Amino acid sequence: MMYLTSLMAKPLSGFGELDFAYHYTKGASTAMPYAVWQESGESDFHSDNGKSERALEGVIDFFTLNECDTRADSIEEALVHMKAAWSLSSVQFEDDTNLIHLHWDWSVM
Repeated sequence: MMYLTSLMAKPLSGFGELDFAYHYTKGASTAMPYAVWQESGESDFHSDNGKSERALEGVIDFFTLNECDTRADSIEEALVHMKAAWSLSSVQFEDDTNLIHLHWDWSVM
């Protein structure tokens, strides 16, 4: 079983390669486009009265003005590189900001 700090190393290194991705929140002067990622919890498997397997779950949200922004591919490449289980769970147009918002759920073990 991996402990939390070991699991955290995977998204920190994977998303850390993206110069437009931020952990928890973006800076006030952050230019478009940008992504924000965070952990959302864990999945685990118990056996023999203890936790035997553990996965860290999280989300990454990408905001852009460009419908075909190749940075979305960079996010998916980072997820593949992290060996994450992941899915693009929504694509939305945000009326109040005129941004395209892509949302991925991910999990690493």
